[in-house]
Amino acid sequence: MAYNRDEEIEHACMALEWLRRNMTEWDEAMRTFLFSSGDITELEEESQFEGAAPQSGRSDSDLGIGGKR
Repeated sequence: MAYNRDEEIEHACMALEWLRRNMTEWDEAMRTFLFSSGDITELEEESQFEGAAPQSGRSDSDLGIGGKR
């Protein structure tokens, strides 16, 4: 079971890295909140992410990975 757990952790990390590389907002948020010290709620209050507009031409539901086939 530990092996399967570790495999799923690896897959989750790979998905997060894909999002970081392909979506500017995710990259900015990860750089702000991950591996940081201090109170995360204070970082949120100081951050630029509240009410941020989606990337140009993309809707909130579009991950930019192509159409359904």
